[in-house]
Amino acid sequence: MLRRMTRMQLVRTLAAWRPDLTAYRDVEAAYRISLKSLARRYLELHDEIADLDAMIAAIVDELAPNLVARNSIGHRGAAQLLLTAGDNPQRLRSEAGFAALCGVSPVPASSGKTARHRLNRGGDRAANSALHIIAIGRLRTDARTQAYVAKRIGEGHSKLEAIRCLKRYIAREVFTLIRGSFHNYRRLSFPDLQLRRAAAHVWNIRQGQTHWISGSSISSQRSLRPANTLAAADVVTRPRRRFEYWLPCAVFCARARRGAA
Repeated sequence: MLRRMTRMQLVRTLAAWRPDLTAYRDVEAAYRISLKSLARRYLELHDEIADLDAMIAAIVDELAPNLVARNSIGHRGAAQLLLTAGDNPQRLRSEAGFAALCGVSPVPASSGKTARHRLNRGGDRAANSALHIIAIGRLRTDARTQAYVAKRIGEGHSKLEAIRCLKRYIAREVFTLIRGSFHNYRRLSFPDLQLRRAAAHVWNIRQGQTHWISGSSISSQRSLRPANTLAAADVVTRPRRRFEYWLPCAVFCARARRGAA
C-alpha cells in the first residue's frame, strides 16, 4: 500500500501514525517512532519553506517586477541575484564587474595557436547557480536560445562553452534590469535622502533599528560623499549614487534575512 503512494501522501501517512511510545525497545515500534518523527519534521520544514517563498516572492515583486517577468527567471533566482547585488554594491559599476561577481566572465585559456576561454570558477557561486538555472530553462523553452547554442556548437565549441557564453549574456540582461529596478526604487523612495531624514528626525541608529541594518554600516556609506553635497538635491555625485543604490539593496537583504530568521 505504501509503495503506491506519492511522496507527500507517504509523509502525511507516516506523520499520522500513532506508535506506542512505551515500546521503544521493540525494533518495529522504534522504526515507527523514528519514521513518524522524520515525517513531522519534513512537514514542518515544508510549511516553513512555503511561507518563506511567499515572503520572498512578495519582496521580489515589489523591488524587481521586470526581472521575474523575463523568461525562466523565478522568484528564488531573482532573489539570489538581488541579494548578490545588494551585498556587493561596489560591483554594480559595470555589467562586466557584475558578470565577474557572478562568476560568468570569460577566463582566457589560450595555448599556442589555440584561442579559447574556460569557465570561471570564482565569483558568487549561488548567483552563478541562479544564472545557470535560468540558462537551462531558456535552453528548453526559448527558440532563440536554442538557435544560439546550436550555432555555437556548429562553430566548434562544446556545449559547456556555449552555455558559458549564454550565461554571460544573461548576466548582462540581469544587470540592466537590476540597475533599473534599484534606480526606480531609489527615485520613488529617496528623492532627497538627507533632507527628508533630517526633517523627520530619523537618524542612522533609528533607521538601522527599523531595517535591521547597523548604524555604523549606514555611516560608512554616507561617508562616501562630501558633506557639502548632502544638502544639494540637484547635485548627484558618484558616491551619492553608490550610497543611494546601496540603501535599498541593504533594506532588501535585511528583510530577506529577517524573514529567514
